[in-house]
Amino acid sequence: MIGGYEVKTEGDAFMVAFPTVTSALHWCFTVQKSLLEAPWPNEILDSEHGKEILDGEGRLIYRGLSVRMGIHFGQPVCEADPITRRMDYFGPMVNRAARIEGEADGGQICVSADFVSEIKRILAGFMQQPLDPSALFDDPMTSAKALDHITALSAQGFEIKELGERKLKGLENPEFVYLVYPAGLSGRITAKKPLAPRLVAGDQLWRLWDIALRLEMVCSVLTAADRPEPRVLSSEMAVLLRTAGEGLSEAAIMPMFEHIVSRIEVRNQPLTLRRRVGLMCLL
Repeated sequence: MIGGYEVKTEGDAFMVAFPTVTSALHWCFTVQKSLLEAPWPNEILDSEHGKEILDGEGRLIYRGLSVRMGIHFGQPVCEADPITRRMDYFGPMVNRAARIEGEADGGQICVSADFVSEIKRILAGFMQQPLDPSALFDDPMTSAKALDHITALSAQGFEIKELGERKLKGLENPEFVYLVYPAGLSGRITAKKPLAPRLVAGDQLWRLWDIALRLEMVCSVLTAADRPEPRVLSSEMAVLLRTAGEGLSEAAIMPMFEHIVSRIEVRNQPLTLRRRVGLMCLL
């Protein structure tokens, strides 16, 4: 048992918290390997993006759906959810972890510089003789579990590859990002996997644009002193963009998509807060 805590789900993504970086890495390695053995339906295994891929040594490195992962190390803001009564996590650390995950492709595990520094610290401590795990963690139980995870990670081996500095959405300073692979899947570093299908179609982009405009209209009404009547937004801009952008490539669409998503996220935060405050008042 690795000891992670499933915080919540967001769409098809999971947020999972761990007490140490070693437990987080052990869990990611275990999941990535387990996905290769999952009973995927033939429709997936016969598809271009789910077929089996072997590395140069004949080892299976891709099979079925590929899941991307991201790990960051730090201290989040902890707060119990008023509805579920379960612990939730917020703050810059959580935002950075989400952006790190966004840098990964299917089957990759991206980690932050803070994560790499922490795991190097732990590895260096466990290599010292005589071994004194208590020097790394205040809690003896945490030290014992970290020792188990380090032993398991060392037995299978793993590699860390630099991706370099990346400018992550919503973060002021660039983040140095790394890839981490278990030794058995290191062939993924050089393997050429078929490109993922297009994520955003033209029609979807313009519908998101309309949602962003409507959210901004709602927020402006809620924050206005005289509470004006909601106005009907014109869709002329969306139509214009849609007409002009039917032939745009993915590379051209993605910056626009990220901009729209950022606007939706910014406007959704105060609405979520108002809803939570209202529920707490009802309770």
